[in-house]
Order: sequence, then C-alpha cells, then structure tokens
Amino acid sequence: MRWVTALAFAAALGAPAMAGGLNQTPGRLHNAYGPRGVVHTSLTAVVTTKGVLRRGIGAVSAAPTDDGPGTYAVVFDRNISSCAFVATVGEPDSEGSQPAASTTVVGLNGNPSGVYVTTSTPTGRLRNMPFHLDVGC
Repeated sequence: MRWVTALAFAAALGAPAMAGGLNQTPGRLHNAYGPRGVVHTSLTAVVTTKGVLRRGIGAVSAAPTDDGPGTYAVVFDRNISSCAFVATVGEPDSEGSQPAASTTVVGLNGNPSGVYVTTSTPTGRLRNMPFHLDVGC
C-alpha cells in the first residue's frame, strides 16, 4: 500500500509515475496509469489575449464569449465534465510576461466538452489576458 501513496505523491509533484510510467511521445496525450490501471489524461490549451487557441493537447477551439472582457470558452475533443480544471494567466509564447492576475474556471454551461475561463486584474476587474489551461481526467 505504500507504493500507492508514493505514486500519488510523485504524480502530485509532476514526477513520472512509478507504476506504468508516462507516455512522453511528442504530440501524444500524456497518460499515467494509476493503481488500478486507470488511465489519467492531461489535456491542455494555450490561449491568446484575443481568445485564439495557440496550441494544446486535445483542445479543438477557443474563443472570447459575449459575457464581456476576460471571458473565454475553450472546447476539447471529448467529454470533460468529470475532470478537474486549472488555469493561469501567462504568455502564449516564450517571450514577455503578464502582470499579477487571476483566473477562474468552471465547466462550460451546455457543453460537456468545454471550460469557461475568466481572467481578471488583482482588483477583480475582468480583463482580456492570455492563459494556459490544464484539464486533468
């Protein structure tokens, strides 16, 4: 049972899984096999300030919403309604940086394959900003 705890701890730290390893083939989904052979998938999206999908794994589209500045919809190629979502403001390329900001994430209402993302200033004002989104299933 200790190896299960060690596996969970290693996965939380981003280390390669001890049972089954990681599929690190470029351009493929990164899957870690858990204690009962369950495949865990990480889907990603990198979205520009204008809501354009720059790159990702499993992401099929991104767009600003009609809800105002700083609101985006990101859609993936599968049902992600039982997955976890994490986003952070960040540049889509390897240059520059963004000022302090925050994001919120929630499933996209009416679309089990989507995530609704907001980006805002430290004072809580919604503002268009680029972000990185990770969906763990």
